[in-house]
Amino acid sequence: MNKGEFVFVVEHSGERGAGILPFSDTITIQVASGDLGGDDGEFEEFMRGTLKEWYDGAAVYTDKEYQGMLQADHDSYCFGSGE
Repeated sequence: MNKGEFVFVVEHSGERGAGILPFSDTITIQVASGDLGGDDGEFEEFMRGTLKEWYDGAAVYTDKEYQGMLQADHDSYCFGSGE
């Protein structure tokens, strides 16, 4: 991933009573100049919060977090819980 590229995964379990079906999507934000301003991580957290507001009720993960969750699920399924 480039310095000015941010990938987020949005997952929503749905609200059938409101007619919202479960969905997931991947959103990529590119900042062409790579100059984000602010402190390290500040832009990424701001964008995560913005996506959480936009997709009300959805979970928003960075791609790195999401890939880690998938790997943990895979390991748990393949190797058990380690107990």
